[in-house]
Amino acid sequence: IAAYTGASLQILAGGSVTIPGAIVITAAGGPFNDGTVVLSNGVPLAVTGTTQPTLDIRAGTTGFFGTPAAGTPTSANITIGSIANPGGLVLLTNQYQPNRALAGGIQVGTITTTSPAGGGAVVLDSRGGITFNSIDSSGAPTGNGGDVTLLSRGDLFMPFPSFIFADGVRGGNITLRSDTAIIQEGAPRGTAPFALSTIQSLTLGAVKGGDVRLNAPTISIAGNVLTVANGEGEGGSLFLTANALTTSAATVATITNGSARSGAVFVVANSVALGTFSFLGSASFSGTGGRGGDVTVQTGSLSAIDGAQMGSFTFGVGDAGNVTVTAQTIALANFLPADLAAGLFSPTAIFSSSQPGAVGNSGNITIATGTLTLTGAASVSTTAFSQGNAGNIDIRASRLIQVDGAVFTGPEIDN
Repeated sequence: IAAYTGASLQILAGGSVTIPGAIVITAAGGPFNDGTVVLSNGVPLAVTGTTQPTLDIRAGTTGFFGTPAAGTPTSANITIGSIANPGGLVLLTNQYQPNRALAGGIQVGTITTTSPAGGGAVVLDSRGGITFNSIDSSGAPTGNGGDVTLLSRGDLFMPFPSFIFADGVRGGNITLRSDTAIIQEGAPRGTAPFALSTIQSLTLGAVKGGDVRLNAPTISIAGNVLTVANGEGEGGSLFLTANALTTSAATVATITNGSARSGAVFVVANSVALGTFSFLGSASFSGTGGRGGDVTVQTGSLSAIDGAQMGSFTFGVGDAGNVTVTAQTIALANFLPADLAAGLFSPTAIFSSSQPGAVGNSGNITIATGTLTLTGAASVSTTAFSQGNAGNIDIRASRLIQVDGAVFTGPEIDN
């Protein structure tokens, strides 16, 4: 099929499905068989194309409603140029009653289900990899964001630049799960932070925001992963579960600009490696008492270098959150230089901070580890630069705490 515009579309294919052009769903109805699809994670999904605008494509399946066409399928790939279905459901799967002799992934350019009445849900369930450019299920400014669920047995790859937005009065839940890896490709050096690839659930209303969950053996983040609360409701939380979590020039954070607290951050991983200019944590920019969220990391090893930071801070009216780290080894090293002659640099750090101009306390830091190593200006700190108190620091290391200060060298310092 080259392209499609019309009412709900349902395709059940014994092999692959390729639609290089645009699919535009304009209404519910059409010849459509409603029912329930059980996703590969065991969650049932109601599909009602007769009453809800729906795109339902199932490839590499043995579950036909009628007699299968002649021919021998060779793959279960789904390849789509673009999809627009305002307020409706998008389901792309090759995991429904699958022909297990076939391999297949899902590749799609853009998916848009935005609508002022509420964004539609997006579900991609692949027996291979998933690659896409953008998914927008937003309902802002008057409706809720739709949930986005991406399930992949292979790599879930987000090329630069790629985006997921689920913004609304209540931000949608975003779930990414892969049996191998979730990879957010990095941007060229010098790319502005707002132009980086982004995964975001933003809430405008008085309800709790949607959560963002990433789960894979390997998670590599080189852009933004955010929940944002701009109204009176608490922000959604971030949950990252991996064997190995790595970041580079990344911001992985819960943020509040409203009157309620930002969401919490939870990381469970065998290893966490925060690369240059990365931030993992929570922030409050609220002018009306919104508190920064708590940050909890459980890992075998935590390493951070060259100005990477993990923590919680407040720039507004409200406290920063608490930070709790449990790890066998923690190694923080070096700093990101700014104007060293003036003593300006960004240390690699675990912190909780009430920033200049803020009205609030910093949170407490609790660290339980075997070995803690701080080298080259790296630090563990709580600070209050304005109105408020600094929090407590409790470090318990069963084997070693090693602290080695910074050495600044170069013509700016020597002269």
